[in-house]
Amino acid sequence: MQIARREALPDPEQSNRELIHVQTGLISYRVADFLKQYPPFHACQEPDLLELAGRGRVKFHESDEFVCWQDTPFSPFLFVIQQGSVSLWQAAGSAEVLYDIRGPGDMIGVERFAGAERYHYSARTNDDVVIYALPAAAFESMLAKYGHVQRYVESHARAGLIHSESAGHGLHKRFIAELARTAEPLTCRPSDTIAAVARKMTEARATAVAVMDDHAFVGMVEAGGVLDWTAREGLPCEMVSRIMKPPPPTLAPQTLLSDCVLTLAGTETGLAALTTDGTSSGTLLRLISGPVVQPALGENPLNLLREIATAPGVEPLRQLHERARAFLLTHLTEPAAAAWLAELSRRTNIAILRRLLELSEETEPDWTWCFLGTAGRGELLTAAEPELAVICPGGSSVARADRALHRLRADLRECGYLIAEEPENRVVARAGTIREWQERFTAWIQNPVASGEYLARPLFDLKPAFGPFEPWKTLEELVRREIGKSAVFTHLLANDCLSTLPPLTFFAEYVVDESGERSELFEIETRALTPLVEVGRLLAMMDGNVLGRSTADRLRNAGAKRPADAAVFREAIETLEALHYLKARTGLRMHNRGAEIHPNQLSRMDRQALRLGFRAIYNLLRFAIDGRWW
Repeated sequence: MQIARREALPDPEQSNRELIHVQTGLISYRVADFLKQYPPFHACQEPDLLELAGRGRVKFHESDEFVCWQDTPFSPFLFVIQQGSVSLWQAAGSAEVLYDIRGPGDMIGVERFAGAERYHYSARTNDDVVIYALPAAAFESMLAKYGHVQRYVESHARAGLIHSESAGHGLHKRFIAELARTAEPLTCRPSDTIAAVARKMTEARATAVAVMDDHAFVGMVEAGGVLDWTAREGLPCEMVSRIMKPPPPTLAPQTLLSDCVLTLAGTETGLAALTTDGTSSGTLLRLISGPVVQPALGENPLNLLREIATAPGVEPLRQLHERARAFLLTHLTEPAAAAWLAELSRRTNIAILRRLLELSEETEPDWTWCFLGTAGRGELLTAAEPELAVICPGGSSVARADRALHRLRADLRECGYLIAEEPENRVVARAGTIREWQERFTAWIQNPVASGEYLARPLFDLKPAFGPFEPWKTLEELVRREIGKSAVFTHLLANDCLSTLPPLTFFAEYVVDESGERSELFEIETRALTPLVEVGRLLAMMDGNVLGRSTADRLRNAGAKRPADAAVFREAIETLEALHYLKARTGLRMHNRGAEIHPNQLSRMDRQALRLGFRAIYNLLRFAIDGRWW
């Protein structure tokens, strides 16, 4: 749709309709009562709202009148729509494109407080419109007084600035030093006897002792190690060096609690060493274990992972799975928390899968179990079934691996996972030998159309979960070589990036696309996440980073190699984090996949941030299909 050029219409500031002063106290109260219904005014004190309203004006517009023009200086007034709707348009060559639609409670011109100097759109009324014109200088004084007003303004300038539900700092913002404030660590020498070390641990009620050789941290002794030695009838007078283990991973005091939890979860001992500089050569401050971080966690995920590894059956695993998802929801307080929780979710899924396979005795130690799709990218936070594939060493075991996959999916359903129906058009079995997998990927890359590569695209996110990693590394190297030889494949991926476009905006309780079509559901996975995933995968392949990377890592690496377009990638990553957060929050609360959200589940601030996020996705798509960077 096009609109006439500015020269053909009167300047909105020269309209023959005069601004009507809000002179009476009654009108001021009515304006203030209206403002209180919408952010950022909803949490402002009434005297401030009355002061702002008393200095304002009321402005009337008929349909098809202009409120402001693109590239003109800001009016002294900030416009708040009281009635009707206004379309925002931006110049695109000789035409005008629809930029946004705004209705009651929305503002026009708020971008000035985020650094803009002029209107970057033209605003035209869609019907009879009533606008409250508030003095911009008076509103600006509220920015310093109210933090939520400042955040509202920022949501008009930063893509993905989603509302935080946390009043304090999450684990991704706190340092381990906050909880590890104790005296000297419990230590011993390699020459000390096992009996002496056992007494020391008993007196201190400790489960581990650091072994120091002078000032060097050379190992550790666990209570379990002492018990094993005793059970094997070892002599208590032997030196502790006989049973000490290598030092655990080291952490610095400024390590985030979230990173500490992931480090502890990745060790067999559940221990880490806190040193002055985070290296093994630094001065040992103390040993970190689950009880140290317990006060900040509520439910301890380290205990959950240990219980999962020894669960006696499917029903206990279901209960542990429910507790794990509840922990994720508790700590999913803002977009920045999604990354570490997704990694914890990945490890939880792996632990449950391994235990189910152990209980069913349906696996072999030389099978490589891999995640693909959302799970392969490490982006699965909800209880949706993680998609799986198996690389087998020989053809004789493929049929058994197929049966194991079928049994595993049934067991996952019993554990509370949301199992997707098998697509009728699935192009490949999910079990095969390394040779079969190589042949499949070669066909998809060399002849993508005939081989149905589009349906197999989630397999380009393949990442090993457990089992031998070498077969996957061999497969990854082949995929890298084949992609490097096929320009047709990457150009096809670039074209397919445009197969799904994000919405344009939110209006009332609807999602609106560029054609003006409205929907009562925001398809967050299909319409917003999929374009980001597709572009991230394309850019990673162009840079030689194939298989098993997260979308954020793919975009981050691509942006680092293209500094001239850093802003495009930064906004895309911010949008990606916000979308993952919203999808996970919805899915964990509603016990579904989180793939769809009703607009009324989003705050007005969230909707505004997502509007900018949609534009960030469009900008990334334009970059992906721009032939200059190829």
